[in-house]
Amino acid sequence: MSQKNFKRNLHIESIKQTLIVTQVIMKIGKKIRILRELNGYSQDYMSIQLDVSQTTYSRIESENIKVDIERLGRIAEILDIDLVSLLVFNENKIYEITAKKSTLDEIDFLEKCKLIETRILYIESALDKLKKRIDPPSFHDQ
Repeated sequence: MSQKNFKRNLHIESIKQTLIVTQVIMKIGKKIRILRELNGYSQDYMSIQLDVSQTTYSRIESENIKVDIERLGRIAEILDIDLVSLLVFNENKIYEITAKKSTLDEIDFLEKCKLIETRILYIESALDKLKKRIDPPSFHDQ
C-alpha cells in the first residue's frame, strides 16, 4: 500500500471515529433524560445538583446546548453511572430489561399464587382435622 493510500485510509478512519463520537454526543440529552427519569429525579433536582438554572438543564436534555466533558462527568455522578456507560447507554436495552423483568414478575406472581393455593389447601386440611377432634362423630352419624 502506498503512503498516499495509507494516509487516505487513516483519514477515513478518523472521520468514521469522529462521526461515531458525534452520534453518541448528539443523543446524550435523550440518554440523560431517560436515566434521570429512571432514577426518579426531576429536572429541578438535577439543575440544583449541577448548580445551573432549570432552563439551562432543560436545554442540556433537549440538546440545545453543548455540554463539556466535566459537566457530563458530574451528570454521570449524579445519575450514579460512570461516564463511559452514560456515553454508550442504549435506551433500547432498558426497555428489553424492563420487558424481561415484567415477564419474571408475572412468573413470580404465578409461583406465589401456586404457593398460596398450596398453603390454603394445607390450612383447610388442618382445619378439618381440628374440627373432627373438637366434634367427634356421634353414634347416630354412623
